[in-house]
Amino acid sequence: MLTDEQARAALAKLRDVEGWTTQRLAALAKLGAPVRELGRILLRRDPERKIPDTEPRWLPRRGLRGENATLLDRLSEEERRSLWRTLFPRMAHTLERAWRRLYHSGSQRGPFRSPLHPEFTSTRRFEWIGSVVDALRGYDPDVEWLAAWAAHLSYHHQDQFGIVLAAAIDAGGEPGERVYQILVESARGTHEIGGMGRHVILALLVASRPEGWTFIETTILLAAQREEGLRLSTLRTVDEAHPEAFRRMLRLIGDHDLARFSSTIQAANGWFGYRWDSTAAKLVNAVIERVLLFLDDERARTAAIQSGPAESAYLALWSTGFEDAVAAAESAAGLLADPDVERRFVAVHLLGRLGIAPAQSHLVRALDDPDPRVAVRARASLRLDSAYIDWRPPEGVFEALERLLLRAPAKAKTLPAIVWPRMILTIDPHEIGLALLHALGARPPAALIPHLERLRPDCRQGVARLLGAQAQWDAATRAALLNLAGDKSPAVRREAVKALGRFDATPGEAKRPERPLAWQPIWVWWSVLVMPENTEVHMALASADRPPALADDENPTVHKATAKEPIRDHLTPAEAEHLERLLTRKSSDLRLGVLGLLASQDDDAALASADRLLKAPEREPRLGGLELLRVLAQTDRRVADCHARARACRDQKLGPEEQRTIDAILAPGRKPPYMTTPWPRTNA
Repeated sequence: MLTDEQARAALAKLRDVEGWTTQRLAALAKLGAPVRELGRILLRRDPERKIPDTEPRWLPRRGLRGENATLLDRLSEEERRSLWRTLFPRMAHTLERAWRRLYHSGSQRGPFRSPLHPEFTSTRRFEWIGSVVDALRGYDPDVEWLAAWAAHLSYHHQDQFGIVLAAAIDAGGEPGERVYQILVESARGTHEIGGMGRHVILALLVASRPEGWTFIETTILLAAQREEGLRLSTLRTVDEAHPEAFRRMLRLIGDHDLARFSSTIQAANGWFGYRWDSTAAKLVNAVIERVLLFLDDERARTAAIQSGPAESAYLALWSTGFEDAVAAAESAAGLLADPDVERRFVAVHLLGRLGIAPAQSHLVRALDDPDPRVAVRARASLRLDSAYIDWRPPEGVFEALERLLLRAPAKAKTLPAIVWPRMILTIDPHEIGLALLHALGARPPAALIPHLERLRPDCRQGVARLLGAQAQWDAATRAALLNLAGDKSPAVRREAVKALGRFDATPGEAKRPERPLAWQPIWVWWSVLVMPENTEVHMALASADRPPALADDENPTVHKATAKEPIRDHLTPAEAEHLERLLTRKSSDLRLGVLGLLASQDDDAALASADRLLKAPEREPRLGGLELLRVLAQTDRRVADCHARARACRDQKLGPEEQRTIDAILAPGRKPPYMTTPWPRTNA
């Protein structure tokens, strides 16, 4: 067998990515529009840039997976075969067989299948072919070549290779037999090129050839002894195996007491959704025995779902999902109104594990369950932020989450265990608030304002960003951002102040004057200090208007940064007074943000704010008033009025910091301190 270094060197000589891609693109140009578009997407050469060439992950953005998967499903069989022939002409027939047999459903790896509902497996099939194209880009393989070299190509794509090789074995004939022999020799370490890997285990278990199942059982599982890693990697593949192979593996575990190994228990936790520890061998064997009964006896399965105890109902539902996830979702939905809370809970637990759109829709009903444990499990099962499910937020989920948030305690609370001793849940208003943010959908961000106090800081920061990005603000939005400007979290305060400083001006409002150097943002100061030769560019980037000379700059960063920046609408007197009250606090970032906002008022309003602050009985607001005068004076705004107010303050009993601020106001030539917000206006 080749060493890794020898294999990499040999593969490097065989690979020609640029020539391969050019040849495939030329061939795609001769095909019909749908096939051509999908081919370019898979090659990451789509004209609409749906998949950037630099993106390291496969289709990372939610929505594009489902969209492109639907395009592939809509192709006719002949169109799809023409796509396979163009990409990998020597494996086209095998790719078609593999594409058709990918019937595992759900957003998580698991044993649930939807053979009669291809719409729920389209995304997974599209991701599979995308991974195959990525891994084999630059090669011209046939199935025998792939079986020999799979161990050396890509560790992260061995599962995808296993599906292709299983389809080749099931196709039969001389190529299928040769693939089988290569995999067996690779597992034994006798093949001159091939090596052991997940592709061997998966291909032999997924294919419908019993000799392959026996080989895995005897040569790997039973021979593993104390090699827990080998046993675990094998058993973790079993959930994708042929249905009969899976049944055989369950019987093997019981017959040979493999549950005594922690790797078996860990794999079984993944299959069945339990939380067993390493001492649960008897429990594992008992569950496997019941699962085998339900898999083989449909009447026993139906009876358990209709009237059995909670755990039996769960295992019966699980066994139904093993054959048809959609049927399992419908059966579980029928238990959501059951008077037994434990039966309702296991139904929700199963729906969450199925991960298909119908199951997610049923979970919305469970959010209103009177028992908080059922509602919390339903909330945890909603995949609102998942990129692997082809569905939009179910209808009514936002409102149901609002109701759950209203009845949740103010702080996280641990709930009693249900059904299983280790099934201990926590009702946390912060987690519900996060789900509410993900479920917003097309609703305006203002829908989240009533719940801001129940959201955790990162969620409040996200809400502030969403509110600030709106083209039009209403009174509630402005009030919410003003409140968030005084939030306990510095990150939330910064986001709110940033939003308040970028609100669009009303029509006809005077443009902001050019910013003096002293008032540039800190990133501009840093750039000027580090790269003084680029001072002009950095200053232009920070200016209010877009410089014509830089608007068409070839540098995309410069071009993007020179986009015209809107200026904030004037604060109302009530809003200014609200901000002034925040200056009773000592947080430096809060004070800088508030002072920047107050200074961005027109001169009369800014001086009125300073007067109110100077009359405050507390020291912190008075110091804020002096700092505001300093900002105004040192940016040449009503300098005489600022000096007069500063001199008047000298007659009062002052602390050393206040005295230093007065000296700075009256001293000529001083630069103002850095502010985090919009730059001061002058009266037009």
